[in-house]
Amino acid sequence: MADYYSIITNRGKELEAEALASGRLIVLTHFVVGDSNGKQVKPDSAQIRLINETYRGDIAELVVSPEQSTQLMAKIVLPTGVGGFTVREVGLMTDAGELYAVANCPSIDKPVGGVSVNMQFRLAVSDTSNITLNVATGDGLFLRIDQNLKEIKVRGAEAQKISRESIGVLDGTTQQRGLVQLSSSVNSTSETQSATPLAVKIAMDNANARLAKERNGADIPNPPLFVQNIGLKPTVDNAANAVDKNGDTMTGELTLSESGVTIKTRNGDSPQYSIKNIESGAECNVDLLGAEVRIFGKGYGSGQVRIATFNLNNGDWSVPGNLRAGNAVFNTEGSLYGNMWGGWIHDWLSANFSARDNNINTRATWDWVNQNFVSNVRFGAVESALVQTVPFGGFNDQAGYVLTGLTQNDGDRVPDNVYRRTLQIYFPSRGWFVVGQ
Repeated sequence: MADYYSIITNRGKELEAEALASGRLIVLTHFVVGDSNGKQVKPDSAQIRLINETYRGDIAELVVSPEQSTQLMAKIVLPTGVGGFTVREVGLMTDAGELYAVANCPSIDKPVGGVSVNMQFRLAVSDTSNITLNVATGDGLFLRIDQNLKEIKVRGAEAQKISRESIGVLDGTTQQRGLVQLSSSVNSTSETQSATPLAVKIAMDNANARLAKERNGADIPNPPLFVQNIGLKPTVDNAANAVDKNGDTMTGELTLSESGVTIKTRNGDSPQYSIKNIESGAECNVDLLGAEVRIFGKGYGSGQVRIATFNLNNGDWSVPGNLRAGNAVFNTEGSLYGNMWGGWIHDWLSANFSARDNNINTRATWDWVNQNFVSNVRFGAVESALVQTVPFGGFNDQAGYVLTGLTQNDGDRVPDNVYRRTLQIYFPSRGWFVVGQ
């Protein structure tokens, strides 16, 4: 018998018999690995657990072997985060946690971190249809380090290709890096082969026979045609008409297709950006001084420079001349001009005040009003009378008096005394008068 092999445990055989009798499938879900307490051992069908389990995980892949319908192939992965042990024994577990199969293997050291370890487990069973395959897998044996992947080699080209691709070693194409076949052909149109140094040398010899590299293109008989043939004519034309970044003069139009243009400066007094009319001499400049946007310029070559500013902090506008809004004008003297005033507002105010002053003599003067209108009001001296007297009491109705008080002193709810005063008004030109008298 081989040194390393896998067997079904006694419990596994019982499960197979139960599956055949009842139709209830065997479900394999997990794997276990152990170190056999530091020594190599042979699998024992009586085992219900590993000799010394060190790690348990989910089966990564599980399929029936395409070569033998009664063989299962299980892929086992030890992730990078576990380790610090040596794998010498492996087992497959059911979903009920029972050891279904056990195997031994060459010693495989698993350090913590750095690398993961992939193993493939092949197991002969009586009937694979009785076993539920929870995940898709590939087939194979345990990959033994001491065999240097010979197990894959003997499986043929397709198996080798699948194995390479599983670790990211792909065939090279124009879209991806990978393995390519070398070729010395100098007239091949293949996009899956790579040129050998011999092919490169032949191509270089052909090129050197046509153009001397030490001439650096000086021996090209028709440079413009050469530039056109290699597709660089538009680039050369654009370069010939390019604007120098260090300063230049444009004679044509500049069109900006972007939605906005940003000009950044770190200076407190930014550079001025100017627009000039070379025929009239008029010019307009814009700059940013601190938090003030300045627009300034002159109407002709020797004209006066005028400056308008907008303060970004408080929103104030400052202009040296009049402000206009349609036909309305706000001038530098503070006056307004507009249709609603019929011209300047100071002319409208002057005309209306004159009309008022012209009609002032038809009205009462302030002095006359002060002399002939009531300027004060007061009460006269208080007068009192008993209400309940025989044969009579109280006061009769008399012009000029107002009732100012009423008292009750003996608790019989009938008023005892009544009080009154005269109401007096004052005319500056005539003195005090009692109202109504």
